[in-house]
Amino acid sequence: MKESPLVTIGLTCFNCEKTIERALKSAINQDWENKEIILIDDCSTDSSTTILSKLKSQYPQVEIINNSKNCGLAYNENLIVKKAKGDFIAFFDGDDESQINRISKQYQRFLEYKTKYPDSKIIVYSNRNVVPIGAIKEKFTKFAIGRKSPEPYGKIVADYILNVKNKSDKFCWGMFGSCTIFSKTSYIKNLSGFDEDFKRCAELDFAIRGAIKDYHFISVNEPLITQYLTLGGHKTLKKDLLFKKKLVVKHKEYLCQNFLYTASLLNTYAWYWY
Repeated sequence: MKESPLVTIGLTCFNCEKTIERALKSAINQDWENKEIILIDDCSTDSSTTILSKLKSQYPQVEIINNSKNCGLAYNENLIVKKAKGDFIAFFDGDDESQINRISKQYQRFLEYKTKYPDSKIIVYSNRNVVPIGAIKEKFTKFAIGRKSPEPYGKIVADYILNVKNKSDKFCWGMFGSCTIFSKTSYIKNLSGFDEDFKRCAELDFAIRGAIKDYHFISVNEPLITQYLTLGGHKTLKKDLLFKKKLVVKHKEYLCQNFLYTASLLNTYAWYWY
């Protein structure tokens, strides 16, 4: 019987003292046996590093890397890709908790879709339950892109992210989210990973570049991750606007091919004010 492929679980942490143990255990407890776990602490200033030192003694199979300076999520994800030995990579976040069968379900979704479209390059996401901080409002679900047929692929996905997509189409649209990504390591490397100039929205830039290269975007139509929202100066709406504008400017050449650059900028501002 063919052995299941090795999956690299990449877990990132920055000031996650209240959540990192739960997140790490959700990676360790995955029912997918053939896995390696790489955890990067991005120079946390709380007690995360101390907690991770204790966890390392309990779980020596986990490779823990401590950055000497804060480098950002995109840098850490690229480092995971560089060090990964797995045929596949699943990105976990230090604030989140993944269901025990997350990898199994995402791999099965990958295989089923690959059977239908054998030449496709695929990024797999999933729905996620979101728990707001301080119980300001009840838990809600973020529904992911391509969670049911027909799943979007190609340049129309770039148009969707850049706010210039024609509204009349047939595809199943939804959220992206780096904390839910599962894909072949080679597919991520083919896109040169994540742009480290993006402290926010790096996963959207990654998806745009994939869409331009005809990648397919699918999801498991279940909430396989519980995302615990946390606050931070890098998570404001104004910061999101800044980096969404940066997305438009970076992909100006692509947008100008269809005379959509100005429309993309205006629609991005409209999203912010709405």
